[in-house]
Amino acid sequence: MRRILLFLLLIPLLTQATDDVAVTLALIQATRPNVEVIEDHFSSAMLLTAPGDKVSEGNTETSKTSSIRYPHFLSPLNIPLRITSPFSLRWHPLMQRFSPHEGTDFAAPRLTPVLATEKGIVEEAISHPTAGNYVVIRHPLGWRSRYLHLDRITVATGQEIERGKVIGYSGNTGRSTGPHLHFELMYHGQTMDSAKLLSASETDTVLPAAAVSPPKPAVPKIILVTEIGGQEKVMVKYKGKTIYAGANQTVFGHYKVLLQNGRYRLYKLS
Repeated sequence: MRRILLFLLLIPLLTQATDDVAVTLALIQATRPNVEVIEDHFSSAMLLTAPGDKVSEGNTETSKTSSIRYPHFLSPLNIPLRITSPFSLRWHPLMQRFSPHEGTDFAAPRLTPVLATEKGIVEEAISHPTAGNYVVIRHPLGWRSRYLHLDRITVATGQEIERGKVIGYSGNTGRSTGPHLHFELMYHGQTMDSAKLLSASETDTVLPAAAVSPPKPAVPKIILVTEIGGQEKVMVKYKGKTIYAGANQTVFGHYKVLLQNGRYRLYKLS
C-alpha cells in the first residue's frame, strides 16, 4: 500500500519531468524495493528537486551532494552524440539472438578521445575477449561508469581521475562490429539508461585524435635459414607468400639474397 501511495504521489511530477533522473530514482525506490537508495546519498528533498533548484540551507548534506552535479554526467565523447544501439533488449548482430543491452552505443570514429564522465578512481583498465580494452571508474555516491571496446587505454588501475580527463581512445576491440563507444552508468550496481543521464559537454575544445604512425610499406622478410636437398636456403615471406632461395638469388623481382659475414640479408635492386 505504501508503494502504491508513493507512486500515485509521483504521477503529477511525471507530466512535467519525464526525463528527470531524480524522478527516475524515486520511481525505482517506489516500484523496485530490491534496489537500495541510500538516504545519506539521495535525500527525499534531492530526489524530488529538479536540476537547478536550490535546497534548503538546513540540509547541509544535500547541499554538498547537489553541488557535485549528480546525476547529470559529462558526455564521454567530445563530438556530438549519436546513438547506434540504445539501452534495451535487442537482437545481437554477432550472437544472433535477443539479449539485454545494458549500455548505450555511441558512434565514434577510431581514436576519438574518450572522457571520464565524472571524477573518480579507476577500478579496472584491462583487456577482455568480449568487452575489448575497457575502463571502469568508481565515482562518489555509489555510481560507476564503464567504457568498452577502446582502441587504447591511457589510465591505470587505482589512478584518480578528474571529470573530462581523456582515459582512452575509441576503437573496435573485443566483440564488436565496428568502431564505437559502448558506455554504461550504474548506481549501486543497477545499470541505468545512460543516454538520459548525460549533460552536454562543457567545452567547445575539440581534442585531437591519438597520433597514429602511417603504415610502413610491406617489404620481404627472411623468416629462417634451413637446409633443403643438402643446400642452405632462406625462407622469405612477402605479402602472404613464402619462397625458399639461396645466396645471390633474386626474389620477388626486386630483392636479392646476399650472404655477408655468415649472415643473410635482402638487398633491394634499383
